[in-house]
Amino acid sequence: MDEWLTLHLACAVSIFQSFEWLRTWWKYYGSSDGHRSLHIIVVERDGHCIAIAPLFIDRIRTFPFGTLKQLQFIGRVDSDYLDFLILPDECELALDAIAESLQSSGQAWDGIVLEDLPASSITRAGLMDRLGQKGWTAQAKVTEDSPQLHLEGSWEEYLQKLDGNFRRDLMRRVRGCENKFSVEFEVLSEPDEVYNAFDDIVRLHQYRWEQSGEPGVFSKKTFVQLQKEAIPLLSRRGWVRLVFLRIDGERVAGNYTFLYRNCLSVYLLGMGDAGDANMYSPGKILHVKSIQFAINQGCTTYDFLRGVEKIKFQLGGRSHLNWTVTLYPAVADSGRTQTKRRFHLLTQSASRRLAKERFSFRRKVADHGFFSREILTFVASLPKILIVDGMKKVKDPEKPLYID
Repeated sequence: MDEWLTLHLACAVSIFQSFEWLRTWWKYYGSSDGHRSLHIIVVERDGHCIAIAPLFIDRIRTFPFGTLKQLQFIGRVDSDYLDFLILPDECELALDAIAESLQSSGQAWDGIVLEDLPASSITRAGLMDRLGQKGWTAQAKVTEDSPQLHLEGSWEEYLQKLDGNFRRDLMRRVRGCENKFSVEFEVLSEPDEVYNAFDDIVRLHQYRWEQSGEPGVFSKKTFVQLQKEAIPLLSRRGWVRLVFLRIDGERVAGNYTFLYRNCLSVYLLGMGDAGDANMYSPGKILHVKSIQFAINQGCTTYDFLRGVEKIKFQLGGRSHLNWTVTLYPAVADSGRTQTKRRFHLLTQSASRRLAKERFSFRRKVADHGFFSREILTFVASLPKILIVDGMKKVKDPEKPLYID
């Protein structure tokens, strides 16, 4: 554990590679699942740890194609960036050793799938080159976009870089809200404060998604358990900031953020019912005040994390692409393995879509009644939705449906 903590602080990686995050993730997503087992590669030089590849083997049933055994990143669900931990001065040696380890144990799995590698990572090209030379089949695709805002200069200089019409409209909203209501920007960082206020993040986040007819991530028990245990650990390291917009004393919007390595990352956001203040777009105001807070803290980056909502780019964000790398050993039947993976991704996508539509169905029944025109229209549209999703996944299995 101590070597992991030391290595993490020395590497140019994210909070999602911290021991606290990955150990907690494994507790809830891995250790209780008999189909998953750890496969962590540790590279040492002169008795000192210079690299860690935090991986696990996932055994996935893909009836009728048999079991798909994939080597994947620990943290592959609910983590926005994933990567190996490698000391900056030891990259070549470390990647050589990791590639050799993967080569020697390649028969333990069908293939390797490394998701959410940031564009800045050396792992993508470094591992593909090394294993490609050993005869492996390698492929890399863009599968996520996590827009980032690069902060330079003062708050006033940042505002001047925004589109003029958008800036004027944004600041009118801020001033209008502050003139009509008591507006407070609240930042919580102490572990006890963060833990006690986290239920408000959950409430605001769920309200936002349920109002749009979707279940929200906190509807998943495992996700709630992960966050409830991880937050005290991360906040004790000084990495968590819960930021809220209070209007007339009430928390109406909130962001669950990480402050790490001069970067403020917005992991989850929530928006409640602000009543008459809704006309001023409290969610936008919270982003504006969060960006101003990041500048005042000396941050060089404001990371919106995954998702391509228009507001992220209006506020100055630029695309920051995440990659998925797939690697198949030369001894493997890569065609059969890729068929298994495509089938798994297709069924996984259909399962997510059905879960979303099931939630929407329940909402519509509650709002309109079971025997209503709205329910008939909804049921009639469902096959087309599933077919369109399926065709997109068949065409490009690795690509999330929200990316055009």
